[in-house]
Amino acid sequence: MDADKNVSSWESILKYIEVPDEFIQVSSSGESLSFLKDFKECYDNLRQCLPSASVGEKSALPNLHVDGFDEESIWQQVDLHNRDRLRIVRQALKCIGHAGTVQDDDDDVSYSDDDEKYASDLEVKGDVDTGTSLAEYFNEGGKHYHYSEFFDPIPQDESKQEKKSSFQKRQERMRKTISELEEENLKEKSWQMGGEIIAKARPENSLLSENLLFDRATKLPPIITAESSMTLEEMIKRRIRDGAWDDPVRKVKPITEPAVYKNKLILDQQKSKQSLSEIYEQEYLKKTQKLEEEQKNPAHEEIRKGLKDLFFKLDALTNFHYTPKTPVPELKVVDNMPSVVMEEVAPIAVADSTLLAPEELKEKAVHLPIAPEEMTRTDRNRARRKLKRMKRLRAKHQANNNSKQLVPKDKMKLLQKVGTVRTAK
Repeated sequence: MDADKNVSSWESILKYIEVPDEFIQVSSSGESLSFLKDFKECYDNLRQCLPSASVGEKSALPNLHVDGFDEESIWQQVDLHNRDRLRIVRQALKCIGHAGTVQDDDDDVSYSDDDEKYASDLEVKGDVDTGTSLAEYFNEGGKHYHYSEFFDPIPQDESKQEKKSSFQKRQERMRKTISELEEENLKEKSWQMGGEIIAKARPENSLLSENLLFDRATKLPPIITAESSMTLEEMIKRRIRDGAWDDPVRKVKPITEPAVYKNKLILDQQKSKQSLSEIYEQEYLKKTQKLEEEQKNPAHEEIRKGLKDLFFKLDALTNFHYTPKTPVPELKVVDNMPSVVMEEVAPIAVADSTLLAPEELKEKAVHLPIAPEEMTRTDRNRARRKLKRMKRLRAKHQANNNSKQLVPKDKMKLLQKVGTVRTAK
């Protein structure tokens, strides 16, 4: 009876899976409630069919609770069962990998305590058909399965590998980076990095997936929207309610007399009438003697001159005679020299040799000086000819000097031959 009920539940679930439109319904509909009922029966029967060793799992529930639970809660209950089953399968696969190949079908099957317990559970629950032995039940479909047929080879233990120094690791990383960069440079570039390209040379609709926005050099003006306007109005109203004012400092125009603006110095952009030497002389005197520059006001000078004339006339009236003004001698230096001499830069008491340029004192060499090791055959021949020329000139000069010294002796011999001069006995 339980088996028929389980089969009917599976058939109803398969019907929902084959027609997804009926499966996607609201939770209050009748189809959804019937699906939950069938799903609960399948889950409960599946948990009862599992061996007792696996029933005592960590977190899986023995029965599925549907009443008062939403879809997410029901899925979490099923997920607990799936996690435990996956953990058990992984442990079994590890055991298969360590054990190596599976024994042949002809080998004797040795049952462990867990297998015997699992077999007894199957006999109690009626999962094993009558007339079939447990050995035949366990040996059904036995084949030579290998771990390598389903999984990659087990990686070698890194601890057994040779330990490398930090320098070797750094070199490996560097070589790996270099190889990646070389591979990236050598492979064909994408159409985005190939410069100008026509529509036929790139994939169809490839331009739609590209982000063609770029940063502008100038700041874009703010976009005025209803949200920004409302935000600005709310900010103004809030500051009015809070009384938060940005009180600026009131600026008052200073009250000054008009004469202050008139007395401002006006920059003279005309060329100075003084020579450069006079300007340097005045600056030097100001620094050494600390002479203060006199700033004369024409109005003050006129008043001073008028007072001087008035005092002079008053002195003449009180003394009943005219006192002449004391003459002020004016010193003037006159240089009776031509202007060319006055403007000459070089000093007068200087030898002419110091005024000559280096090229005027010594002739410039035609060829650059080189070391004997750097001489070529042409350079050696040139040096030999120069040395011979110097020797010839030196010999010629020596011969001229000797001829001048021999003239008196020859003249004496000629006089002796003539008889004008007698030799002493």
